[in-house]
Amino acid sequence: MWKPLALPVMALAAVGHQVACAQEVSVEQQIAEAVAPLPEPMRAGATVLGYRYSGTLVRIREGSNGMICLADRPGDDRWHVACYQKGLEPFMARGRELRARGITERPAIDSTRLADIQSGALSM
Repeated sequence: MWKPLALPVMALAAVGHQVACAQEVSVEQQIAEAVAPLPEPMRAGATVLGYRYSGTLVRIREGSNGMICLADRPGDDRWHVACYQKGLEPFMARGRELRARGITERPAIDSTRLADIQSGALSM
């Protein structure tokens, strides 16, 4: 059994598994899974980004405590959810944008985001 990792600014959880088929996951299930890395008292107040029928990432719940949680992307070969402080959203969104553009290697994503930070395109 894995235990969620809780850090002051970011909480992440990732467990690999095979996805039997890409089925639509209910909003309620996405929320429950997405907030799992957070301590119990923070879960109800987190904003949750999840996936809808088209596979598009959308805000499925507005939050109130400054945390954002990302639901598992259905249909891929791993299970991954993440929670982070809302100030990191531009950084996280940039990673998603790069992956959508076909840049999938972690070093390339990291070096691009670092260059963005150094140039001022991303504020940290």
